Amino acid sequence: MRRFIISSLALAFTLPLFAAFSGTDVFVGAAGRGPGAAGSDWYTSVWIHNPGGAPATVVAYLLLRNQTNPSPASQTITVQPGETRRIDNVVETLFGVNAFGALRFTSANRIVVNARIYSKLLGAADSDSAGQSFDGVPSSFAIGAGQSAVVLGAHQTAPFDASLFRYNFGFVETAGGSGTMRAVASDSTGAPLGTKDYSIGPYEARQFGIADVVPGMSSTNVRLTISIVDGTAKVIAFGSGIANRSNDPTTFDMSFRDELLAGPAVAPATVKHDASLTGDGSDASPLGLTGAASAAAGRVLTATGGGGTAWQAAPAFALPFTGTAAAAFGDAALHVNNSSGLSDTSAIVGTSPGAGFGVTGTTEAGMGVRGDATGGGTGVGARSQNGSGIAALSTAGVGIESQSFSKESIHGRSTGSHGVWGETNANDAYGVLGVNNAGNHAGLIGTLGYAGDFVGNVRVKGSLSTFSGTYSIDDPLEPQSKTLSHAAVQSPDMKNIYDGVVTTDREGFAVVDLPEWFEALNGDFRYQLTVIGRFAQAIVDTEIANNRFTIRTDRPNVKVSWQVTGIRHDPWANEHRTVVREDKPREEQGYYLAPEVYGQPLTRDVFWAKHPELIRK
Repeated sequence: MRRFIISSLALAFTLPLFAAFSGTDVFVGAAGRGPGAAGSDWYTSVWIHNPGGAPATVVAYLLLRNQTNPSPASQTITVQPGETRRIDNVVETLFGVNAFGALRFTSANRIVVNARIYSKLLGAADSDSAGQSFDGVPSSFAIGAGQSAVVLGAHQTAPFDASLFRYNFGFVETAGGSGTMRAVASDSTGAPLGTKDYSIGPYEARQFGIADVVPGMSSTNVRLTISIVDGTAKVIAFGSGIANRSNDPTTFDMSFRDELLAGPAVAPATVKHDASLTGDGSDASPLGLTGAASAAAGRVLTATGGGGTAWQAAPAFALPFTGTAAAAFGDAALHVNNSSGLSDTSAIVGTSPGAGFGVTGTTEAGMGVRGDATGGGTGVGARSQNGSGIAALSTAGVGIESQSFSKESIHGRSTGSHGVWGETNANDAYGVLGVNNAGNHAGLIGTLGYAGDFVGNVRVKGSLSTFSGTYSIDDPLEPQSKTLSHAAVQSPDMKNIYDGVVTTDREGFAVVDLPEWFEALNGDFRYQLTVIGRFAQAIVDTEIANNRFTIRTDRPNVKVSWQVTGIRHDPWANEHRTVVREDKPREEQGYYLAPEVYGQPLTRDVFWAKHPELIRK
């Protein structure tokens, strides 16, 4: 039995030195768990170090390969000051999957991340493994439009099976953007060997063999130049050279821009200036404003013309105030900063004691009011003592429009009433409408307690899949205190059941007439006859044809109970036959529809695999 252990080791450094770079948004370009080429079987371990003096709350994300990851699976880890947290087999331990991709680590504190991805045979010890290290790279090191980086070390000769090494290269998008990345392969002299463009989406991780850029690659010293040719994507790239026999890999980091690696700037010994300043900028004589020491509190330094300045009283801010400014793109005409950092404080407060508005925003084409939350806060929050927290009115467009690239676009939460209330007075509209354009996924999901509670008729267009089918009503004998429940009849077929009672005539015959649509709906009939009241024999004399069949008894005037079943063969049924037994999809392998009845934890639920963020909530 293989064991996966998360261990931690507290370390203290007087002057910390790390091979990786510290940051608050750090990416590991390659990680995974599963089989690879040439009999390799890969695992990943990571080390997260907190060099600061306060606990670091770290969120780890798994960015699956060859797909965009706007809402990746995540786990939260707390790393104490000076602690190094080690997580073995991180992909399977934290996320419960066997998959390949990249890792992202975010924190409000600076952290250092290192990783080792390694291969070993099934059952072998770690001492027999062969692996490579990946340093965590801050997102600020990524290249964007108009920038490029070099990845060295490509060695692969033809034929491939006889090559000493094989070479892969990969990249991960770090900014939630999309665009086109270009890879240009060159030999040792710089002569181009091949070029290929790759489209990349938000937080997408991808990896390719060098032959994808240079088909039939046969060279021992090739470099790749990686660049972003269009779009908003930013990428971190890497190379991986693997010995073909031992599967021993080596990581080749991309080159980083000079300004990222430059040492600290050296300040001049002294500063020369005019009479508006005092001091020379040295430790013994720091710079200051002329006359500031004798200026009264609340006064401001004002230019008087001709190069002169004077300390004057601050001008009053008169109301009502109207101003106009041409703000640059991404900037604001008025910027107010609340630097207290305390909760329940505001940078700007608008109050209207009557029926007016506290804050009004108007625009011709953009957003009248916009709120951005760059951390874990809320972009726009609404609070009401009695009325509505948010009221929106639109005469033609959308009352409230919300968009999110990683989490819920709208999250409704209440401790005393409904989380989300949808209501409409239109005949052809819906109180709540959920649409999912991603294929085999849900437009609406309900979890915990009753996933859905419907009062009124329910219409389902399509198949209804459930563990069991029951109905519950008030118990007719004790309707005030008890309910009565029955289970539905189950069948692997789309089977309909029909029954009735007839009495044969004096010749012993009875014709059972069925609805005119009977044979259009059903086929493959089964019959069951039961004689009532006396001993007699009954048979189906004539099977169903023209929506009728004939019963015959060996005595006259015999009462017979009959039952007929048919398998639906209407057009919809023929196109949607029930698949009785089938393999689970690849991403659901190892998970259960009902893990609790097999003694498995909730984390092995298929719903957990698809929606881990909902299970954690």
